[in-house]
Amino acid sequence: MPAISARSRLYVEGTDDLHAIANLVEAHGIDYRTNASAPEIEKVIGVEKLLKTIETAVELAGGRAVGFASTPTRRSPPAGPRSASTS
Repeated sequence: MPAISARSRLYVEGTDDLHAIANLVEAHGIDYRTNASAPEIEKVIGVEKLLKTIETAVELAGGRAVGFASTPTRRSPPAGPRSASTS
C-alpha cells in the first residue's frame, strides 16, 4: 500500500520507466530526491500491480497531485491478408 507523503507522487511501471523519468527530470536541473516541489517517484513492478495501485494512491493523495506512467507494450499488427486498394 502506498505511504502517505507531503509531496506529490508519480508511480512508474518498472525500472526502465523509473530511470527514464528520473533522467528527464534531472536533465532539467531538478533533483527529484530532495526537491520538495518535485514529485516522489515510486517504482511499481508490473502493469497489473500499477493498475491495482491507482485507487488507493488517489484516495491517499489528500489533494496532492498523483500520476501514473507506463511504457506501452508493442503489439504486432493483426495477422491475416491485407486488402490491396486500387486507384
